[in-house]
Amino acid sequence: MLQIEHLAKDLPTTLNNMLSKLDEGNLSVKLKHESISEIMNQLSISLILSALIIGSSLAIISDKGPKIFDVSILGLIGFVFSAALGIYLVIQFMLKEK
Repeated sequence: MLQIEHLAKDLPTTLNNMLSKLDEGNLSVKLKHESISEIMNQLSISLILSALIIGSSLAIISDKGPKIFDVSILGLIGFVFSAALGIYLVIQFMLKEK
């Protein structure tokens, strides 16, 4: 209860100081980020994976180039590589959660 009284008593002064700094243009905000590079790496790999899947789909639909079982080899290789990369990402994410 004492903390609430202290907070209520000091709140107007704190807000006044903050607003005066904001008015003068001297308000600074300190932002601490953690693990942002790890998230950026996963996002980058995910974007590359989605591009591979879309490109492989376009290669299969185009009906051009060498084929095996009436499916474009380039598209098939892209899908296999995308599946391997996707499985790797899922396993990596699951291991980091532990």
